[in-house]
Amino acid sequence: MSRHTHQLSLWLTKFVCVWLSVFCVAWQPLCAQTDVLLPLKPIDKDSIYMMDFFWEGLQYKADSIAAQATPRNKKHKKITSAKIKALAQQWETTTANLKLTGEEKNKPASLSASLKLFDDSYLLFHHTGKAKYLEVAERVLANSILKQWQTDSDISARMEAMQLLREIDRLAYSVSGKDVYVNMLMRTNAHIKNKDIDIYLQSVNSSPWYNETAITFVPNLNPFQLHDSETVGANQRLIHTSANLSADSCEVTFHIRIPSWATGNDFLRGYEVKPFRNKTLIMVNGITRIRPETKDGFFIIKGKWALGDIITIKTPTPILRIYDPLQPGMIALQRGPFIYGMTTTDNKAVLNPDSKISQSFNKTDNAVVLYTLMDDNGNRLYALPYYKAGENAQLFVPSK
Repeated sequence: MSRHTHQLSLWLTKFVCVWLSVFCVAWQPLCAQTDVLLPLKPIDKDSIYMMDFFWEGLQYKADSIAAQATPRNKKHKKITSAKIKALAQQWETTTANLKLTGEEKNKPASLSASLKLFDDSYLLFHHTGKAKYLEVAERVLANSILKQWQTDSDISARMEAMQLLREIDRLAYSVSGKDVYVNMLMRTNAHIKNKDIDIYLQSVNSSPWYNETAITFVPNLNPFQLHDSETVGANQRLIHTSANLSADSCEVTFHIRIPSWATGNDFLRGYEVKPFRNKTLIMVNGITRIRPETKDGFFIIKGKWALGDIITIKTPTPILRIYDPLQPGMIALQRGPFIYGMTTTDNKAVLNPDSKISQSFNKTDNAVVLYTLMDDNGNRLYALPYYKAGENAQLFVPSK
């Protein structure tokens, strides 16, 4: 090969490399749109043990009815961003036309449709990390699904709802790398492990009725002790592993959801709610985080953690007064994730939106109930969560 030919070959090689680099840079955004590579993931079902007074009772009930049923096994698949975009657009259309209970307006209540909206919302959250999808998933679960799961005529949908309740503890956390998302405040023991972290968390609270939560880094301990005569139900999951959190600190970033029911902000579209002044309080080892970073509906708490470290979450649970512009002169009530069904001593009685509404835990109903005196004539209002309310209960009552 001549010197001239060799130089020409080198020049062509450099020219091709430069253009390949330019092409790769230009192509990279297009590549990024084809596949979502790092979605969030729920933790393994065998790595969490439910201790929640509310949800565990529903687990037992569902388990006793559907003990032989096949688990849902909703696989966490990697899908194209085009499909995510299309699903998100459909989700926006659907949620723009929702009742407060999570069912679509102008359509008969359908457990199957509610389950699909729940699954779509949960999937979109895991591929975007945005809390607005969890907001809808929680609304549908706590109202529509709980209302219909034992009464809907669609036996297949009822069985699927039972399986969802049997695995409800998996909703508590999601994880990606060193990021741990606190999706729903539940009383659980959880082992969260991937290639980046290996931690045990104990969450203690009285949600969904009262919402002060303590999440503690703990060693690997069985969540309960068994005697020889005792048996373990299908929904009771022991954490089996010999690994422990090291005495040395480990880096974890927590994303703690800020529920719309605690603030009145970012509420379901189409409704008007007066924001609540008291704010969620985050403390780390007893020290208040004054202005924690927020993103996509989550508080972000970064740190190096060791055994015994505690994150405390004090979430207000106000009684929200909700207005629908399409129903002027009417008012609805929500506390926590629950919409309330109201009964009054006189259907024509008017509720003053500024009236003090009392609340208490009723052991008979096993729920926080709301009640108030409506006017000087002695008319009263009594409200139960929608999923417990009778057929004659109203979601909206007249208001001044």
